[in-house]
Amino acid sequence: MKECDDCRNALTMLEMDAKTKEPINDDLSITSVKKYTKKIKKRRKIIIFSILLLIIIIAASLFSAEKFHTLNPFSSGIGFIRIMFTNVDHVEIQHSPRIIIVKPDISWQLFLDLIKKEGYSYAEDKRMGAILSIEKNGVTVHVIMEMNRYYTIFTWDK
Repeated sequence: MKECDDCRNALTMLEMDAKTKEPINDDLSITSVKKYTKKIKKRRKIIIFSILLLIIIIAASLFSAEKFHTLNPFSSGIGFIRIMFTNVDHVEIQHSPRIIIVKPDISWQLFLDLIKKEGYSYAEDKRMGAILSIEKNGVTVHVIMEMNRYYTIFTWDK
């Protein structure tokens, strides 16, 4: 570079801004690059947070579907919390098909009271294990009962 005048002229032309024909201010280009990297980092954080939130919601929905037979993790979670930590005896977490969570110690009597209140009668002779049969006006409806030490779930047949 020291020996070639053409090379020095070419280098100074490259260092000049094309529009203003003045030397490029390095401080300005560095600050603009810093601003751009801050925007990229902020967007990256938002994208990672969104993906994690989506994964958590999908996992909660799958857990709710497996344990409570409903894809809505909010209704099943709130129902479970109400059963465990309040004096509520039962919570209906879904309407179609009907799903009810009941405290396990009073579940059977509460189920019989609920169906009697709605005009159903329990058909003991049609029971098949955990599949209960209830009748109203000659129409038989099957209800699946699942029990553990924390709650009992009654799921009406679709």
